[in-house]
Amino acid sequence: MIHVHNWSNTWTTNGTHHWHQCETANCLLTDPTQMNGYGTHSGGEATCTEQAVCEVCGQKYGKTDPSHHDLTAVEAKAPTSTEAGNIEYWYCENCGKYFRDASAKEEITLEETILPATSHNLTWTKAKEPTCTEEGNIGYWYCADCGKYFRDASAKEEITLEETILPATSHDLTKVEAKEPTSTEAGNIEYWYCESCGKYFRDKNAKEEITLEETILPVTSHNLTWTKAKEPTCTEDGNIGYWYCADCGKYFRDASAKEEITLEETILPATGHDLTKINAKKATCTEEGYTGDQVCTVCGETLEKGKVIPKLAHDYQNGKCTVCAAVDPDYKPTGNTPDPETGNSNHVALWTTFLLLSGCFLAVAAIKRKRESR
Repeated sequence: MIHVHNWSNTWTTNGTHHWHQCETANCLLTDPTQMNGYGTHSGGEATCTEQAVCEVCGQKYGKTDPSHHDLTAVEAKAPTSTEAGNIEYWYCENCGKYFRDASAKEEITLEETILPATSHNLTWTKAKEPTCTEEGNIGYWYCADCGKYFRDASAKEEITLEETILPATSHDLTKVEAKEPTSTEAGNIEYWYCESCGKYFRDKNAKEEITLEETILPVTSHNLTWTKAKEPTCTEDGNIGYWYCADCGKYFRDASAKEEITLEETILPATGHDLTKINAKKATCTEEGYTGDQVCTVCGETLEKGKVIPKLAHDYQNGKCTVCAAVDPDYKPTGNTPDPETGNSNHVALWTTFLLLSGCFLAVAAIKRKRESR
């Protein structure tokens, strides 16, 4: 008996192809590639939210196209004293996203399109999700002039600072059971992991935080010890975190001892001093100066002591220093130049007259005594 195929009018499809199946009873044909109309999905155009639709069978296929948006341009609008405006932007009706450019390359939020009303000096604060250890906040507007907070860019709904705060959440802890290491695979201690903040804890109350490396029990083929990372300072090298085997003397980047490294690769070189000069002082004719000390701004260490600068010489003019007014001890006035100390120009003449008179007096006294002795 000859089998006659009776092809269905309905398409049968999978993710990539379509075909018509035979509706004749007891049809032995099972390979879709041999069935009527077998072919690859084709045609249609994928968007940012929808797959392409096959023009032959009407089945969706392939992936969405995140770069294909159905954009609507929104013209810029200046704000007024009572109503918020907006920048020019483009909006996709399909995925609900906002863009600063017509090519949809720079995505922005709705809040970033808004120009606040001019009656307040408003600044937008982006929303921030709280973590296990830090508070977050809702998105809000703040006026620097009046110090008030608002939920909207038109400053119509005033809120308090407390209403902007999202309290810190508690840790979302998952217990990880202890696992013994083997000769080829690292194990771990019992610990708790927080899915929210990505931190590790030794206890279920999240009081003792540890690192992922501290949870690991190294493979038993090496006698590994974990060395914590250490930041370098101005004068001392630091190091990355690494594992060291006391038996073979080798260093490893991982607890499974699969990535061997050298001792040199564990070292973070010292950063060196950041020098600045302090206590510098210029010399004068009355005080010594100082070249200044070289001091590190990071660690405060004095790397080089300065030197004393000798006093400068006095700048004498007419018997006195023009800088500090000190008297020149070697000054000798000429002519009737006033005495630098007294201003008297006749002291030499007075002394000469006094000496002459004294001599005459002594001569007269001597003659008188000679006559009386006769």
